[in-house]
Amino acid sequence: MTIVLVGLIFDIINTWLQNTAFLRMYMERRKEKTAKAKAEREEEFEKVGGPEAVEESEDVEEPETEDNFAGADEQEQLDKEEKEEK
Repeated sequence: MTIVLVGLIFDIINTWLQNTAFLRMYMERRKEKTAKAKAEREEEFEKVGGPEAVEESEDVEEPETEDNFAGADEQEQLDKEEKEEK
């Protein structure tokens, strides 16, 4: 019985140490992959032209706000003008 308990204790310690090594390896690889992906994203961002190019892009539509949204009165006026043109 004593031999089984000693073996169990050593097995638990070895398992813990082995798992620690595997977790450490995993975390180091994950950190490297994350750093590599971040560097690639930054390179792509710089290829596009940085923040200035993003701001100047014509592809981006402005969201509808009070400034660029026609109200009910304005919409009625536009509808009347379209009918008159026809």
